[in-house]
Amino acid sequence: MHTGLIGICLRHQLILKGVIFLVLFFAFYSNAQAASRYWVGGGSSSNWDATIPTNWSATDGGANDASVPTTQDNVFFKSSANCAVNVTTASLDSLDMTGYTGTLSGSGTIAVRPVSTGTQVVKLAGTITWTGTLNLGARNTGDILNFTSNGKTVSNISVGPQSPTSGEIYFLDS
Repeated sequence: MHTGLIGICLRHQLILKGVIFLVLFFAFYSNAQAASRYWVGGGSSSNWDATIPTNWSATDGGANDASVPTTQDNVFFKSSANCAVNVTTASLDSLDMTGYTGTLSGSGTIAVRPVSTGTQVVKLAGTITWTGTLNLGARNTGDILNFTSNGKTVSNISVGPQSPTSGEIYFLDS
């Protein structure tokens, strides 16, 4: 009788430990994943951080009112909607403006310091009247950040490591 009870208790402990592991794994795993944010316009203003509704979509060409991008997010500009960078610092995982025909204005800093490992991009397009600083950095050894200006002028570029084990930044324009 005792052996059967011990076996049942051990199985319940293993199940409980497995459930706890899965809960913790998915809590941390989901927080570490970058989301995609697409500038589509249509928000309460043309400001980067406009709310109710926002100018951001969670899908390419989708409806606006997704959350404003955060440090872990990949940001895409493909529309013709103008954007004013009005925040002190917009921190991103990547910035791809391929196909953008609007105007990027404002004076806030855009910091592209990838959280995701591997190769990330910064590609400029559209009309750039923005006077803020583009802050580029690669966090980890082996990480690559490819910057393409496409002939666009940026007032200020700051390039530097995010951490002691920094990756590489390549300027790809000829």
